[in-house]
Amino acid sequence: MTRTYLFLVACGIKVEAIRFRQHKGKEMAHYANDCWDAEVECSYEWVEVAGHSDRSAFDLNKHQATSKVEMCAARPLKEPIQVTNVIATLDKKIVGKEFKKD
Repeated sequence: MTRTYLFLVACGIKVEAIRFRQHKGKEMAHYANDCWDAEVECSYEWVEVAGHSDRSAFDLNKHQATSKVEMCAARPLKEPIQVTNVIATLDKKIVGKEFKKD
């Protein structure tokens, strides 16, 4: 989504005329976990210019189930990867006041 945003800005679209809209549960395809549309405001309305869907491994799982062949690949890492977890805490009083109307 960030790359789409940067691309739209690079194309000359004003930042104020770009938005991302999340699909509601009933709008998404059955195989999607989450969907977002990039929309651009034109002279008469907002128009979808790109779609972003989290399909997870839906296609791969279907191919594996049909073919009965495992299609996953893995290789050991040469170097260990250090992972840092960031835990955010939501202050509901502040967020509630700011976004109550939404």
